[in-house]
Amino acid sequence: MTQRQLLSAVLQGEFVVVGELRGVRPEDTSVFDDVTGEAIPSARAIYLIERLHSGMTVPMTIYQKFPDFVAADEACSRYRKGKRYAFYLESLYRTSGYWAGWIGEREPKPIGARRPSQGRRALAYP
Repeated sequence: MTQRQLLSAVLQGEFVVVGELRGVRPEDTSVFDDVTGEAIPSARAIYLIERLHSGMTVPMTIYQKFPDFVAADEACSRYRKGKRYAFYLESLYRTSGYWAGWIGEREPKPIGARRPSQGRRALAYP
Protein backbone atom coordinates (compact mmCIF):
# COMPACT_ATOMS: atom_id res chain seq x y z
CA MET A 1 0.00 0.00 0.00
CA THR A 2 1.39 3.38 -0.97
CA GLN A 3 1.03 6.61 0.96
CA ARG A 4 -1.31 7.92 -1.75
CA GLN A 5 -3.61 4.90 -1.34
CA LEU A 6 -3.53 5.31 2.42
CA LEU A 7 -4.41 8.99 2.22
CA SER A 8 -7.23 8.21 -0.21
CA ALA A 9 -8.70 5.65 2.21
CA VAL A 10 -8.57 8.15 5.09
CA LEU A 11 -10.22 10.87 2.99
CA GLN A 12 -13.01 8.43 2.08
CA GLY A 13 -13.80 8.03 5.78
CA GLU A 14 -11.98 4.79 6.58
CA PHE A 15 -10.65 4.50 10.13
CA VAL A 16 -7.04 3.47 9.56
CA VAL A 17 -4.27 3.03 12.12
CA VAL A 18 -0.69 2.66 10.93
CA GLY A 19 1.84 1.06 13.21
CA GLU A 20 4.96 -1.04 13.40
CA LEU A 21 4.21 -4.67 14.13
CA ARG A 22 5.83 -5.90 17.33
CA GLY A 23 4.22 -9.33 17.39
CA VAL A 24 1.26 -11.42 16.28
CA ARG A 25 -0.09 -14.63 17.72
CA PRO A 26 -3.06 -16.87 16.99
CA GLU A 27 -5.52 -17.75 19.72
CA ASP A 28 -8.23 -20.38 19.86
CA THR A 29 -11.30 -19.16 21.70
CA SER A 30 -14.87 -20.25 22.29
CA VAL A 31 -18.01 -18.20 21.99
CA PHE A 32 -20.94 -19.18 24.20
CA ASP A 33 -24.23 -19.51 22.33
CA ASP A 34 -27.11 -18.39 24.57
CA VAL A 35 -29.76 -20.21 22.53
CA THR A 36 -28.21 -23.68 22.41
CA GLY A 37 -26.04 -23.40 25.50
CA GLU A 38 -22.99 -24.73 23.65
CA ALA A 39 -19.52 -23.32 23.20
CA ILE A 40 -18.70 -22.57 19.56
CA PRO A 41 -14.97 -22.77 18.80
CA SER A 42 -13.42 -19.88 16.90
CA ALA A 43 -9.98 -18.47 16.17
CA ARG A 44 -8.57 -14.96 16.29
CA ALA A 45 -5.29 -13.14 15.88
CA ILE A 46 -3.85 -10.69 18.35
CA TYR A 47 -1.57 -8.02 16.87
CA LEU A 48 0.65 -5.88 19.09
CA ILE A 49 1.73 -2.71 17.31
CA GLU A 50 3.52 0.50 18.19
CA ARG A 51 2.25 3.75 16.74
CA LEU A 52 3.21 7.38 17.14
CA HIS A 53 0.91 9.68 19.09
CA SER A 54 1.96 13.26 19.86
CA GLY A 55 5.60 12.36 19.26
CA MET A 56 5.56 9.38 21.64
CA THR A 57 5.51 5.67 20.82
CA VAL A 58 2.28 4.15 22.10
CA PRO A 59 1.48 0.42 22.21
CA MET A 60 -1.84 -0.82 20.83
CA THR A 61 -3.49 -4.23 20.67
CA ILE A 62 -5.62 -5.16 17.66
CA TYR A 63 -7.85 -8.22 17.49
CA GLN A 64 -9.07 -9.99 14.36
CA LYS A 65 -11.62 -12.81 14.29
CA PHE A 66 -11.09 -15.36 11.54
CA PRO A 67 -13.85 -17.18 9.65
CA ASP A 68 -14.25 -20.88 10.46
CA PHE A 69 -12.41 -22.04 7.37
CA VAL A 70 -9.19 -20.06 8.00
CA ALA A 71 -6.34 -21.65 9.94
CA ALA A 72 -5.15 -19.03 12.42
CA ASP A 73 -1.55 -20.31 12.51
CA GLU A 74 -1.15 -19.95 8.75
CA ALA A 75 -2.83 -16.54 8.66
CA CYS A 76 -0.52 -15.14 11.36
CA SER A 77 2.68 -16.47 9.81
CA ARG A 78 2.63 -14.08 6.84
CA TYR A 79 3.31 -10.95 8.92
CA ARG A 80 6.83 -9.81 9.81
CA LYS A 81 7.93 -8.13 13.00
CA GLY A 82 9.33 -4.62 12.50
CA LYS A 83 7.35 -3.82 9.32
CA ARG A 84 4.71 -1.13 9.14
CA TYR A 85 1.11 -2.13 8.44
CA ALA A 86 -2.18 -0.31 7.96
CA PHE A 87 -5.08 -1.70 10.00
CA TYR A 88 -8.66 -0.84 8.97
CA LEU A 89 -10.42 -0.64 12.32
CA GLU A 90 -14.09 -1.35 12.90
CA SER A 91 -14.04 -0.43 16.57
CA LEU A 92 -11.67 1.26 19.00
CA TYR A 93 -11.71 1.37 22.78
CA ARG A 94 -9.43 2.17 25.69
CA THR A 95 -8.89 -0.44 28.35
CA SER A 96 -6.47 -0.66 31.27
CA GLY A 97 -4.50 2.36 30.08
CA TYR A 98 -3.89 1.31 26.48
CA TRP A 99 -5.78 1.43 23.19
CA ALA A 100 -7.29 -1.67 21.63
CA GLY A 101 -9.32 -2.23 18.49
CA TRP A 102 -11.02 -4.80 16.28
CA ILE A 103 -10.57 -5.26 12.57
CA GLY A 104 -12.99 -7.23 10.44
CA GLU A 105 -12.07 -9.67 7.73
CA ARG A 106 -9.84 -7.13 5.96
CA GLU A 107 -6.23 -8.15 6.26
CA PRO A 108 -3.62 -5.64 7.46
CA LYS A 109 -1.89 -4.03 4.47
CA PRO A 110 1.89 -3.60 4.43
CA ILE A 111 3.06 -0.03 3.97
CA GLY A 112 5.67 0.46 1.24
CA ALA A 113 9.22 1.37 2.10
CA ARG A 114 9.93 5.01 2.63
CA ARG A 115 11.48 6.80 -0.28
CA PRO A 116 14.40 9.13 0.31
CA SER A 117 13.43 12.74 0.73
CA GLN A 118 12.92 14.58 -2.54
CA GLY A 119 13.87 17.89 -0.94
CA ARG A 120 17.15 19.74 -1.13
CA ARG A 121 20.27 17.72 -1.63
CA ALA A 122 23.17 17.95 0.78
CA LEU A 123 26.03 20.09 -0.41
CA ALA A 124 29.19 18.26 -1.25
CA TYR A 125 32.28 19.91 0.15
CA PRO A 126 35.56 19.59 -1.73
